[in-house]
Amino acid sequence: MKPCAAFPYRIGFLAVWLSTAGACSGTATSPTAPATPPLPGQFSLSGVVTEPPGLALVGATVEIIDGPSAGLSAQSGLDGHFELSAVSGDLRVRANKEGYDPLVQEVPMTRNQVANFELKPATEQADISGSYQLTIDAAANCRPSYFGGGPLPGEARRRTYTAHITQIDAQVTVELSGKEFVQYPPPSTARVDATFSGRRLGQTVTFQLPGDPEDGYGWIERITPTMYLGVGGRLVATVASSNIEGDLDGIMTTFDDRNSITGNCESAWHSFFFEGMPAVRAQTGRR
Repeated sequence: MKPCAAFPYRIGFLAVWLSTAGACSGTATSPTAPATPPLPGQFSLSGVVTEPPGLALVGATVEIIDGPSAGLSAQSGLDGHFELSAVSGDLRVRANKEGYDPLVQEVPMTRNQVANFELKPATEQADISGSYQLTIDAAANCRPSYFGGGPLPGEARRRTYTAHITQIDAQVTVELSGKEFVQYPPPSTARVDATFSGRRLGQTVTFQLPGDPEDGYGWIERITPTMYLGVGGRLVATVASSNIEGDLDGIMTTFDDRNSITGNCESAWHSFFFEGMPAVRAQTGRR
């Protein structure tokens, strides 16, 4: 029988022992064991958890609460999808997430099944649709930016827009007006709508806007013929009476008419304040 041998091999200061054991007579490496297939009578239960109007709900727990597979559970992913494998029998399945009413379905597992769940918020929330004045104030202190640029010019540090908000169930859409919005990158003069969407849970509204020179911005405003402002990042705001206010964790960037960055402010504390307009407050009954 061929003897096994080992010899050292040096990489820099690291000595590694290499072995020829795999090539020795009478030895062999073991192949990776295949995944265990489901037993006869076991199937897969999958589906998607959403909230109105069809928005994927991440982090919901889908649990079998009755039946031969009771106790098995799964979490919904970023796209709302979940899957429970190797289940059988007549099941009662519950989907639940904090802040939402749970939903139970009965699912007979005679084959692979799909069960979708639409969870509704546990508390009814007032519609915030209407017209607002949006004021954005750049943070006083900025993080150093990977993209360079000096301080934001004074004209770009505070911007005011008319904002029309439309809420359909949990989906909230904001359309800005009152300024000149153009395509990215500068120095475009092609006008576009400045619109972004988010979702609401309880009194919190969250928006995710693109925010860097590579991916673009939530919107580009043409402040002057030689100054453009891009705004982007993650905005978390709270609904309070007739106003909505919060902070943007993101970036405010100015460009010149050659698309060169002239100013940058990255911070978690850019202030967003949506002030309800009096006519809309009277129309909707908000105070």
